[in-house]
Amino acid sequence: MRTAISKFELKAADRQFECFTFATQASRSIFKSIMAGQTYPRVPFVRDVRVVVDIGANVGGASVYFALQHPNATVYALEPATEPFQLLAQNARNFVNIRTFNIGLFSEDKSLPLYRSKSDSVTASIGKSVLNSNESEVITLRDAN
Repeated sequence: MRTAISKFELKAADRQFECFTFATQASRSIFKSIMAGQTYPRVPFVRDVRVVVDIGANVGGASVYFALQHPNATVYALEPATEPFQLLAQNARNFVNIRTFNIGLFSEDKSLPLYRSKSDSVTASIGKSVLNSNESEVITLRDAN
């Protein structure tokens, strides 16, 4: 399944750059909300951040946001699904401090089906639900211990 892609320009931290999301209202809205600091507001007493781990990074909105907020930190962005990972890689390409990995984390090394969402990639899950279709892809999960 190929999902339509939305490309837009965004200005943040005195930088202008291209962003890629899925062409859904949810995907664009979530990305823009993250970049506006609404989803993850800055915590004033947290300083000298060196590492950020974005588990389930989707298309990379949080990864880009944290890379901009903490330019001296390395952001590890993990996304197991193929299509969101492709957009994550595109969104991360202009940030030397973002490292992308096409894996998920789990309690053991395992391959499992990831059920695609009926509406947007943010609700894809290894557990079946009413939000997901029967269509799936096998993803790689690594032991988080």
